[in-house]
Amino acid sequence: MAKEKIEAEKQGRQLEHFTEHDIRAKNASDEVNEVDAQRRLGHATMKATKTYRRKVQKVAPVHRKDAQ
Repeated sequence: MAKEKIEAEKQGRQLEHFTEHDIRAKNASDEVNEVDAQRRLGHATMKATKTYRRKVQKVAPVHRKDAQ
């Protein structure tokens, strides 16, 4: 890996480091919902799936009466 990094830097490129966990997180995050992500990853619990899922949950804004 060190030789590849040095060679890439000589060529003006930068190697990104990633692990199997990054790939699993990407797969989990690409799923539409957490249940599908849990099935894809083969987790027995949702807690395990939530550690891999890196997608930000979108929520509706709160409309306040006192907002101008």
